[in-house]
Amino acid sequence: MAPTSTSPIEATGVADPASYTISYLLTLLLEAADKRLPTMLRYLVAATLAVRYPDDVDSIHFRIRSRTEGSLGEQVDVLFNDAVFYVAAQPSDLDFAEMVSDANAGHIVYLLVPSEHETAFRQAVANERSGIDKRVNVTGVEQFIAMLLERMAKFDHSAALRQLRQVLTKYNELVTRDAHAPSLQIILPDFDLEADAHKANAGFTSI
Repeated sequence: MAPTSTSPIEATGVADPASYTISYLLTLLLEAADKRLPTMLRYLVAATLAVRYPDDVDSIHFRIRSRTEGSLGEQVDVLFNDAVFYVAAQPSDLDFAEMVSDANAGHIVYLLVPSEHETAFRQAVANERSGIDKRVNVTGVEQFIAMLLERMAKFDHSAALRQLRQVLTKYNELVTRDAHAPSLQIILPDFDLEADAHKANAGFTSI
């Protein structure tokens, strides 16, 4: 992982963004985040939901929980309508009691994690004796975002990259508004989409 820095975060090593998947680009950004990872994760999720559901942006909220033993800091969930998105950087961030409580309350419970650690998280959830493993959706945050954007773009690659740029722009707006930390901002990749703009509609499409 890259060392902690006060500079904006950038995905490097992407010579031809069109030849890489959205998931790969997001993985590069997460790897560069280092200790800023927990904050980046929750704001990426919130930004993705805001772009996907622009008419329901007021329904997106953060819920702050107490720090769990061994966690990197305070835990913050993303709430959206009847869904609760637990966003975790490491297994020690998990609060199974809260997950059970949310599931019992009728919420749809998601656990979004860095894809490279998804297996470890799935094992931690499976080992929990509360039976929460059958009531929580565990997935890599990169795949979660990529799937939404690809479906919005009807699997058109150029359109999906435009949607990704919208998400990263919204992310920068949110962290500037809430965190006031320039180091949390992401340098927007140059996808060179102007050349083929005539091939795709830049607007949003429903799934």
